[in-house]
Amino acid sequence: MSKADKMDYYWTSSEASDSLAPGATHTWRAFPWEVDDINSITACPFNSIGSNYQFYREDNLLAVENVRSEENSHGATLIFTVRNNGQIMINGYEISLLQIGNGSGQAPVEPVLEICSQ
Repeated sequence: MSKADKMDYYWTSSEASDSLAPGATHTWRAFPWEVDDINSITACPFNSIGSNYQFYREDNLLAVENVRSEENSHGATLIFTVRNNGQIMINGYEISLLQIGNGSGQAPVEPVLEICSQ
């Protein structure tokens, strides 16, 4: 029986000058990654205003692009890019990774997620 795991990660800028500008990208890598698993990646922006967070505004658009896997010193690594396709600066977003195991009955291993370029 397959097992599904959803893992959520967050990126936030420490200052307004570090926000993700319209058209700008962050490239991420997740490892270890089971290449036989069925995977889904989503990115959802939020903008902090005081203690309030705004989600899903029409001028807040993120795209997940260039999804690929490669072998390196970490083993199988999932690499993807998050692009700001909106019209305003993004000062935070959530990345959700969904792994559905390959039927071995074992749960997927939760990967380390790190930014490799911005």
